[in-house]
This record gives sequence, C-alpha cells and structure tokens, in this order.
Amino acid sequence: MLNSYEVSQELGISIYTLKNWYLWERKLLSEGVITEPYLPQPIKMVEQKGKPNMWEDDMVKALKEYKSQMVIGCKGVYGRYSNPYHKQTKKYQKEMEEMNDAKNNN
Repeated sequence: MLNSYEVSQELGISIYTLKNWYLWERKLLSEGVITEPYLPQPIKMVEQKGKPNMWEDDMVKALKEYKSQMVIGCKGVYGRYSNPYHKQTKKYQKEMEEMNDAKNNN
C-alpha cells in the first residue's frame, strides 16, 4: 500500500494535484453531475497517527489510467486548472465580465 506522497511520485504529479482530483470529484458528486465516484477511493488508516490515506496497486493503476485520459490545457475538462494562460483567454474574461455585471446589478 502506498501513501499519497508515493502515489504522487509514481504518477508524476504533486500531492496537491492528487488532492484536487478528489476535490473535483466530490464537487461533481455534490452538484449531482455524477452519481458515483469515478476515482478509486483511498483506504483511510484510522489506527495510524494522522489517519493517512493509502492506495493499493490496482488503485494506482486506475489513477494512471485516469491521468492518461485527462486532456491537459485549454481544451480539457479541467482546462481552467491545467492551462497556465487561462486568465488570458476570452472565455475567462467574458466570465469575469458577467460576474461583475451580476454584482453591479444587485
């Protein structure tokens, strides 16, 4: 069994990226966009200090598959998170204008 640091090293991502994947999944679940988790759920070691999350080898393989299918950049589902130039895009600027207009109208 691997902890989050070892899993992130094996996947070639940061611990924060791994955490964000699970946060995105939880957000989609809470909004009702999806009904079941699509990521393997880690095993919480409640008897150990700090209650770390642990992943088995087959779970890591599923995470590798998820990573390989993720489209990186502005065209992907997580484009706003994975595109470093997101704030310079027209779509982002339009979203910001709409949000500011909504604030001003209220």
